[in-house]
Amino acid sequence: MFRSKKLLLSLVLMLGGGLGKAGLLRAQASEDKVKAVFIYSFVKYVEWNHPGSIITIGVYGNDDVLSILQNDLPGKKLQGKSIEARRIQSASEAQECQVVYLPKTNSAHLSEVVAATRRKESLVVTEEDLAAQGAGISFVKHDSKLGFVINKKVLELNQLKVVPTLYNVGKVL
Repeated sequence: MFRSKKLLLSLVLMLGGGLGKAGLLRAQASEDKVKAVFIYSFVKYVEWNHPGSIITIGVYGNDDVLSILQNDLPGKKLQGKSIEARRIQSASEAQECQVVYLPKTNSAHLSEVVAATRRKESLVVTEEDLAAQGAGISFVKHDSKLGFVINKKVLELNQLKVVPTLYNVGKVL
C-alpha cells in the first residue's frame, strides 16, 4: 500500500512549477497525460462489482485525455476485466460507463450526467473542482500542482467501494 500511495503522490506533484511560457504546450500535454494516468489509477482503487467483463471509461466529448487513454489502455486488465475508453456525447451514454470523465468544456452537463449515473456503480470525474456539485472525484490545481478532491458521500451513494489508500492521497469532502 505504501508504494501505491507514493506513486499517487508522485503523480500529484509531477506538474509542479518551473515551467516557462515556452513549455506551456508541453505542460498541457503533460497535464493531459497525468489526468489519464490518474483516471486509470482511480479505476484501480475501486472494487468493481458489475457483472460485465469490461470496465468502460466514457469521456464526454472530444478531449486529448480520450486519445491518451485509447492509446494506453488496449490489453490492460484490472480485476479480471478489460478496460476501454470511448467518447460519449450524452448523459444516456454515460449510464453505460463505469467511469465518466467530464472535461471542463462539457462541465455544463454535470447535473445530467450525475442524475443518469446515480446509484449505478459509476464514478464521475471532472476537470474542474465540481465534487461539491455531485462529481465523485474532481481534479484541482493548487500552486500549479494537480491534485484531486473526493466526494465520499457521492461514491457511497453510487455504491462504489474505494480502497482507503485513495482517501489518504486526495482531499476528502
